[in-house]
Amino acid sequence: MPRLSVIMPLYKAEKYIVDTMDSILGQSYGDFELIVVDDCGGDNSLDIVENYKDVRVRIIYNNENKGISYSRNAGLLSASGEYIALMDDDDISVKDRFKREIEFLDAHDEVDAVCSDMRFIDASGKIIPKTAIETFMNPSRERAEMMFRLPVPNASTMFRSKIVKENNIQYKDGWLGMEDYRFWTDFTMYGDICSIGDVLYYWRFHDENETHRAQREQKKERAELFAKLQSENISNNGFSLSDNERAVFNRSFPEEKSPFVYSKQDIEETRRVLLQIINQAQEKKMKDIAAVAFACKRHFGRLTEQSEIWK
Repeated sequence: MPRLSVIMPLYKAEKYIVDTMDSILGQSYGDFELIVVDDCGGDNSLDIVENYKDVRVRIIYNNENKGISYSRNAGLLSASGEYIALMDDDDISVKDRFKREIEFLDAHDEVDAVCSDMRFIDASGKIIPKTAIETFMNPSRERAEMMFRLPVPNASTMFRSKIVKENNIQYKDGWLGMEDYRFWTDFTMYGDICSIGDVLYYWRFHDENETHRAQREQKKERAELFAKLQSENISNNGFSLSDNERAVFNRSFPEEKSPFVYSKQDIEETRRVLLQIINQAQEKKMKDIAAVAFACKRHFGRLTEQSEIWK
């Protein structure tokens, strides 16, 4: 029984799957199984994977296209390892990724999942300058940041399988490319996550990506779901806001940078809501007061950069 199970849904990835497979099978840590869940993409992806004669590769065949959430869940159910690592079929893992993440979890019993910093690459594999998802090495800061956005590059993660299986945490359909935000919102109800702090993953940016498609074609619906996840994370962190206060928070901190300039009234309303959160943390004597204050002040500072107070 391998110590690590790696889960990778497979769907229309023939352009990139060789680079992805090579980055997994060439890892410096070798005690793993690679569970490839074929989701009936109709291209040559499956043929390419089947040509890899590596005993660590195990393929699950969907009988029809089921979607990425179903495929990831199929992998989760089939995984036998103590740890589970995620991987997307068009991305690249650094050679020491598995080794570094396992060493981190072995050394930190208080942490249940670890992610890494990542960089974006284009369709040809070249790094796109000045692009990244900001992560935090402190679990308290990761949790506080979840109220504003998802600070977890999903496919860079490794986590303890028992947390997911004992609490029946799964990926859910219908979240328009934000299934990962939904998953990690549920996960942090039971366990802590933090970043290893180094770049161990390269995420391929191209127009065929489901997240980009939803951002283009279903902006309004996606914005509403994003606001819902923000509200859930505010509640999960132990804070109570009125409907109006939640609306102010959602308006001020959307997924994509707002195209309009915030008024002085907008800024003041947002400041009051964030102070309400900080004050509640202090009144309840939460252990994460410093992390909550840090997140609120940092995002408020960024908000003022596109406001009329500088006119």
